[in-house]
Amino acid sequence: MAICVSDKFKTRLKRIVLVIISLLLLVAITIAVLELFFVHNINGYRPDPATKTDLTDILKKDVFSHNDYDIIFSQTGLKQPAVDAIKAKEENFSDAILSYQDAYLAETQVQCNLWVGFVTRHDELTDAYGNTVLGPHFADLQPGDILVSFSTHTTGWMHGHAALVIDENTILESMVMGSKSTYSNVNFLRDYSNYIVLRVKDASEQTRKQVVEFAKEQLYDIPYHLLSGIVGYPDHNADIFGANCSYLVWYAYKQFGFDLDGGPYPVTPLDILKSDKTQIVQVSGVNKDFCDKYSPDK
Repeated sequence: MAICVSDKFKTRLKRIVLVIISLLLLVAITIAVLELFFVHNINGYRPDPATKTDLTDILKKDVFSHNDYDIIFSQTGLKQPAVDAIKAKEENFSDAILSYQDAYLAETQVQCNLWVGFVTRHDELTDAYGNTVLGPHFADLQPGDILVSFSTHTTGWMHGHAALVIDENTILESMVMGSKSTYSNVNFLRDYSNYIVLRVKDASEQTRKQVVEFAKEQLYDIPYHLLSGIVGYPDHNADIFGANCSYLVWYAYKQFGFDLDGGPYPVTPLDILKSDKTQIVQVSGVNKDFCDKYSPDK
């Protein structure tokens, strides 16, 4: 009798193991399909070097029309705020714009690499030989600007990354579980397959600087909390407080009356891009069609 029970137990155990293995295989196959066919769809929005056009006549003008700015953007990734900033500070304005055009439309490839563990991957720019290359220089970074990128993905979800600009050389970001928010060099994002510089439209320069000071005092060296903004909205005065990358940026501006969540709960880098309170300053690795789709008229 005991042997019969034992055999039934072994049979049941084998079935359970087979079910678990089957589920794991199904999950693995699903993730592989997402990674291969869906998560990199953003690459279809990469700038096309074949579309390069002569900007000489436009750049000779003293005043640019809306259409001129659109053409410059499609060729350089620079929106009007960045173009105007370059014109104000660069003696050789035309040469500067043309150098951005060369960098924006350069022949590069995207390589998908393991980043964190075996589930999170990071897409970076490479040359034809697989060597890491950097995207265009940042044209007009100001304190309080926001950097977003759609180059990191986990189990088939292109969640991306967001960071708060502290100054022209420094960002504050919350990176991965097990770490704390920290300062990084802005050029850290230039080897990402894409980046977008955003500015909060109705926030004055003084307000943006206040946001930065608040972030430096309250949001530096705090734990990475994946569920912040998903399970509740933790406050920096609470005993337990942390933030993921998007929540850090959103929370800093929320203290000054700006809700940058432009999508459904919870806030993500894409939601910050889609917010009607942000405007694009510069892009790299994505074209005008992508911006028109997710951030029209901005």
